[in-house]
Amino acid sequence: MNKHNFIVAILLLLISLEFCQATWCFICHTDTDSGCGDKFSISTSDSEKRKECQGSCLKRRGKRKRGSVSRTEVQRSCRAYGSEGCYTEHFNDIEQYTCLCNSDFCNGSPHQFQQSFTVIALLPLAVTAVKYLFLR
Repeated sequence: MNKHNFIVAILLLLISLEFCQATWCFICHTDTDSGCGDKFSISTSDSEKRKECQGSCLKRRGKRKRGSVSRTEVQRSCRAYGSEGCYTEHFNDIEQYTCLCNSDFCNGSPHQFQQSFTVIALLPLAVTAVKYLFLR
């Protein structure tokens, strides 16, 4: 195997690891846990509120109106693997802002979107490989 094929094989292996590993996500809903809301107060050590997921972590936020009372609902859970990012969707009879992320416990962040650590970590390796292969 020449150097070019070896470097490409290593890069593909490292990238595939990102998609093969399970992701740990927070699992909760404000209907049953007030700590699940915008002022998130659940620890990664709380075994009842976390789950190893074969996909992405999800956070949904929307307002439900019951009579004259409006309240914010937040759900944190797992979902089939998807691209990281946020969008608006109609779910469970209300308009909700939904975010998917692909790193451990990323749906506990107050930020709506987090980059995957593995992709960021692989960037220097990819730049080095390109320099080695094409700019020598």
